[in-house]
Amino acid sequence: MSFTFPAHLDRRMMSEAFNFAAQLHDAASQPDVAHIALETFAALLPAKRWTLARVTGALQEAGETNKHEAVKFDVLATRDIEVKSGDATASKDERQNEAQKSDAESLTDTEHRFALEAAMSARIGSHTEAGENLIAFPLVCHNRVIAVLCATRDLSCGATPFTDAGIDFLRALAVPLALALNNAVRIAEAERLSRTDDLTSLHNARYMSDCLLSEIKRARRYNSNVAVLFLDLDNFKNVNDSHGHLVGSHVLIEVAKAILASVRDTDVVARYGGDEFVVVLPETVADRALQVAERIRQTLANTVFTGGRALELSLTASFGVAAFPADADSAQQLVAAADHAMYEAKGARKNCVRRADSERFGFERLEFSDEKIAS
Repeated sequence: MSFTFPAHLDRRMMSEAFNFAAQLHDAASQPDVAHIALETFAALLPAKRWTLARVTGALQEAGETNKHEAVKFDVLATRDIEVKSGDATASKDERQNEAQKSDAESLTDTEHRFALEAAMSARIGSHTEAGENLIAFPLVCHNRVIAVLCATRDLSCGATPFTDAGIDFLRALAVPLALALNNAVRIAEAERLSRTDDLTSLHNARYMSDCLLSEIKRARRYNSNVAVLFLDLDNFKNVNDSHGHLVGSHVLIEVAKAILASVRDTDVVARYGGDEFVVVLPETVADRALQVAERIRQTLANTVFTGGRALELSLTASFGVAAFPADADSAQQLVAAADHAMYEAKGARKNCVRRADSERFGFERLEFSDEKIAS
């Protein structure tokens, strides 16, 4: 896609256009890109309403008979401006304040109708009805419509329809806008992958470390607690040796699901490496963390793992528990304390829970029975 401006642009519009393209490089997300775009468009081409919505659904894969049902829109930003005397010269701050108040979650019926037509045809549509002139502008990247830009002018208040020159200007700006929207998705996905374990889709050790640092800072500020569970599967090597690494990998996925089902949505579960997992429990004291660890231990011990091949495999795990500030003064110490407690559990009889002993950085031996610890 080429990025060329129409030859008839005056110096002001040319300057704003280049500033727009430069600002897009600093946008970190699709909503940021959308807000930058609508702010620029509203300043250069006044309209009653601007809307930018990304296209979701299987537009490319849908058959001819069900494309209308397959195409969905997710509004990224809107700008509504009440048409009153003097509003055409409203300041940038006034327009921005108005836009912040008018963000919507869905397209109007008219916008949706013409945005759908633009998305399916990949062509610009201009329509006048009920005293309003609307343009629906498809944003195309890599031969795919990824978003639709809509603008509406109220002709009953003296506004004029969009001109060919204005549409040409939008056509030029649509090129960097579409690229920026697409790049924002790729950047977000790269960031997500950098913090996600490829196999289990749990968080990885990097994300866990960052999260734990933040939780400990918050705990210090509000005089709260944070607990960490460190668990290692018992004799997991036997699974790989007996059934192969593909089965072992599938079992790890099953283990991840079992752990997630045993904790709160606010807890952070991470694959630390190999067959080791860490759970960060915000605002949780040590006694409560021991109960959570025991619940996960029971869940794993009572689960039949299939390995993706209709097998019937049994697994257990050894757990170490540590809490801030009772057992450690920092995130690094907290993980180390839970790790040492886990090795104490390994050295005992496995399939059990141990808590770090803060007084001697040894471990307080605690035995649990199913009757003593409530799920």
